[in-house]
Parts: sequence; structure tokens; C-alpha cells
Amino acid sequence: AGWLNRIAANLARDVARSRAARKVPANHSEPTGDKADQGLLAEERDAQVHRAIGSLPEHQREVVIMHHLQGVPVQEVAEQLGIAPGTVLSRLARGREALRRKLAPYVEQ
Repeated sequence: AGWLNRIAANLARDVARSRAARKVPANHSEPTGDKADQGLLAEERDAQVHRAIGSLPEHQREVVIMHHLQGVPVQEVAEQLGIAPGTVLSRLARGREALRRKLAPYVEQ
């Protein structure tokens, strides 16, 4: 799930830049980033990713969650869902592509 982590990290970075551009600190000598902001950015990033996953068609969503988020091997996903491993792979590919499109506005190119 390295690609998903990369999307999430880029999304967090973009949100931070957007906030920094809007934020004018009262005291310019004080640092603007802190752990609370980082936690909030992580929550926003996770929310965007979860919304994108939730918007996938069910047959893509279930294989993406099982394989990429729960770490279930393709063969086991196929057995649990009663479908061919090739079908799992094609649903994963389509699901990943849909996630790339849905999250592209939030990812630095």
C-alpha cells in the first residue's frame, strides 16, 4: 500500500501549504507548525482517503480494503469472496485508478 501512503502524505503536505498560505501568525517569530496541526492534517488526509475509498463501487471497495488496508493476500481475497484471483487483480487495478482520479486534486504533481 505504498502508493496509498504516498497519496496520503502528499495530501497532508498540500493541506499544510494551503493553510500556511492563509495563515498570518500574530507573532512572526513563533513557529506556526506544531503537533496539534500535524494531527489535524493527518485526520484531514485520512478523511479524504476514506471518503475516496468509500465512494468506490462495492466490488472494488471490498478488494481494496481487504488487500491494501487489511493486508490480505490476493489469493485469500479471491477465496473469501469466491472469485478468481484475476478478478481480484482487475478490481484492485480499477479501484486504484479510481482512487488516483478522486485524490488527484489533493496530490502534488
